[in-house]
Amino acid sequence: MNILIIEDEPPIAEYIKDLTQNILGNQISSIITAFTIEDALSNIKKTVFDLCLLDMNIMGTSGFELFKLTISQSFHTIVISAHTEQAITAFEYGVIDFVPKPFDKERLQLSFERYFGRIERSRKTKHLVYRKKNVNHLIAMEDIKYFLADNYLVHAYHKDGSIKIIEKPLKKLEQILSNNFVRIHRSFIVNLSYLKSFKNIGGGVYQVLLTDDTKLPLSRSGLKILQHQLSQ
Repeated sequence: MNILIIEDEPPIAEYIKDLTQNILGNQISSIITAFTIEDALSNIKKTVFDLCLLDMNIMGTSGFELFKLTISQSFHTIVISAHTEQAITAFEYGVIDFVPKPFDKERLQLSFERYFGRIERSRKTKHLVYRKKNVNHLIAMEDIKYFLADNYLVHAYHKDGSIKIIEKPLKKLEQILSNNFVRIHRSFIVNLSYLKSFKNIGGGVYQVLLTDDTKLPLSRSGLKILQHQLSQ
């Protein structure tokens, strides 16, 4: 995996890098460290990353725009910051974890466990960030009816009829969604708030009907997951 560390204090950046290498070992293909926002942007354009370890306050200024840029990308983000008041916002925007400074190896290892999906995130995403014409835009999770996978991109179908392009693959997106979103098919995740009904339409084929009468395919495995989620 390719990892990007964005941290403006070299000793802390080196500490994060050493711990990461110690924890992940040969799972790492490369680790790149960026000390400025400009370095970070340059590396994001040049390299396909799997994970970003981000300090939201770079060079004494708020890195919130950089933060929004990282979480709109295909990779996941773990925020590492002394500003714990930013934690709720970070989780609501879809980070895998928020690690408060100072931290040790055990705490960072917990974050990697969340990244690999072995431990659930402690909070749920309320917004997604998507990019349009190089500008970050927000979309409220509650307004998304369903997601449709399209190769390495995802189409988010908004309740107003518009479609937003999300750069995260469906599998990674699934990791940061609340339990109200259910994977009903290898290509679809549906928001249960817009679920009207589901049924067998014959020949072992199942279908989901949304409140606006949109019809979506429902796989056998998706049916089991949907039934389990509705029973909770």
